Amino acid sequence: MTDDPAMPATKAARTKGRMAFNLILIALVIISDQISKWMVTELVMRPHHDKGASLDFMTWITTMPDKMAYAEFPILPFYNIVMVWNYGVSFGMFNQQSTENAFLLVGVALAISLFLLIWMFGEANKYIGMGLALAVGGAFGNVIDRMRFGAVADFLDIHAFGYHWPAFNVADSCIVVGIGIVIINSLFFDKKADK
Repeated sequence: MTDDPAMPATKAARTKGRMAFNLILIALVIISDQISKWMVTELVMRPHHDKGASLDFMTWITTMPDKMAYAEFPILPFYNIVMVWNYGVSFGMFNQQSTENAFLLVGVALAISLFLLIWMFGEANKYIGMGLALAVGGAFGNVIDRMRFGAVADFLDIHAFGYHWPAFNVADSCIVVGIGIVIINSLFFDKKADK
């Protein structure tokens, strides 16, 4: 067996490439989450329900626009776009409006995100790293809402036979998909788990 001095450099380059990819993925999740919330708020709901003037994205993201009241825009028989404010955690759990609750949830979300970031930077499995990046990006997207509005804007409403799944957003979806990737990969595909 020959020792190839280029092997460690190649592995280091791959690791740096994965880290760059994961950081870009985090940024893309945050940006897509905020753009989707702006589009629903300012391009769909405000013109139809609030009758106010819509804000462009840069004005919306750099100011504190008024929170819109509940609104509903039917799309399909099982899908609505809604405007709801979640003062709790994902899917409306612990949904109580208070300043203390907002600060507490921001702190918890940032602590969990920091833990996931540290894990992501140390993770050798590219799929687990990608799943962690999705979850971190989603968490940061919701933290931005909570810091700006004291609540998270949720707008996706799936329902059937009179039962509604709790409203959610792009950030919530990325968190669920990201953690799902980590769990599935850890249980079924991570070869290190067998050792």
